[in-house]
Amino acid sequence: MIPNSAMGSMSSSATTVSLTSRSGCFSRALLLRLATVLTAMMMPSIVFMALAGVFGGILNANNIFGPPAFGPAAMNLAIISAALVGVWLLRLDELRYMADLAREMLRRRAGAAVSK
Repeated sequence: MIPNSAMGSMSSSATTVSLTSRSGCFSRALLLRLATVLTAMMMPSIVFMALAGVFGGILNANNIFGPPAFGPAAMNLAIISAALVGVWLLRLDELRYMADLAREMLRRRAGAAVSK
């Protein structure tokens, strides 16, 4: 269980969720480590997105519109598939913990919104 004071803050529009370390459950070192790992994991995707944009522009200039339109959907499917493979097949317990933490945060926020 996560204390309510460690759940973080949510804006009124419910679009931004930020973790804070008010109660000490999330140390600054843990948050920095998490940010560093996630940045390192996502950095190669910037190169592939740039290449997809360049090749999509070339195809559009040659009046070929199908593959560039399908590109974002294929990228989303690849990201979801990679996440599922990483969590369930490779047994990454730390990612499971983060997913459980996020689920718990959303459940508590939903419960707090209903009780008001």
